Amino acid sequence: MEASNRKASAQGAGGGAEQAAEASKLPHLWASRPWPLRIVLATVAPAAYGSLCGWVLGESEVAYIILAIPLAILLQLVVGLEHRNRAEAAARGFVAGACFGGSILIVNQLLIDTEPKFHIEDPKWTLAIITAVFGSGLAWLGAGLRGQLEQPGRYLDASRLTPAEFVGMGGSLVLLGSLFLSWFSTSDDNANASINGERGDFNAWETFATLDWLLLSACAAPLILSWIIMRGHALTWHPGEVTMIVGMTYFMLIVLNGVILGKPGDPDSEISKQIGWYVGLLGALGIAAGGLVRQALYARGRKPPGVL
Repeated sequence: MEASNRKASAQGAGGGAEQAAEASKLPHLWASRPWPLRIVLATVAPAAYGSLCGWVLGESEVAYIILAIPLAILLQLVVGLEHRNRAEAAARGFVAGACFGGSILIVNQLLIDTEPKFHIEDPKWTLAIITAVFGSGLAWLGAGLRGQLEQPGRYLDASRLTPAEFVGMGGSLVLLGSLFLSWFSTSDDNANASINGERGDFNAWETFATLDWLLLSACAAPLILSWIIMRGHALTWHPGEVTMIVGMTYFMLIVLNGVILGKPGDPDSEISKQIGWYVGLLGALGIAAGGLVRQALYARGRKPPGVL
């Protein structure tokens, strides 16, 4: 009995050490830092990053989009990971978001006064409000994620993924990359040919007003599906069905905006499709294929991962 108790005690100590090791991988808690450093992290750090984005805004549209959207979202989630209290995280995220958005405008509009390469809706001061609200929400989500990560047991089980998820995520990356390639170009022989009043080669961001953002949102579908599967969440539909529908829908939207409804620009006959259009079509098809295979596997009886 004594030996059993010692063994159980050793196992408990080992489990506690394992949990402590997992917790040590998370960012330090904001509340454990001295107040001066807390103020710097909540205001100066996001203002400095916003200043960088404000300068890039006048130099490159692509670089600004990367810095101010996906990378900024990731950084704000990391901010939330420094909190266990969601309300505290949301408050800090609101302040940080306001400093971030405000610094973009101050640097771009007042200090260097350059024409933004990326269109910002008027009135431009609303950008600071938008980044503050989104910053608050993202930090709130990050704090909740920390609570999940600190619970015992594996948070994500990658062994549950099948080749279908990797096909879908590959399609997502292909579609994302296509947005930065040339989708359409105007004829060199016709001086009247134009897209949005301009001539030359145009990527998805320069061609569309809404479809580019919709395509960007479609890239998230395979990632969300993989997350759900690794977490083992129960669903009311077959896993992969929504991803398949998303891929098929955006495949048809790309076909509509290049074949069925004609090509963007005027005159249509003097506008040609470029490599980005075909790559985007391939990416959407990959997302649909990944979803189709995943829901087919589920319908056939939830076979073990990796078995087709």
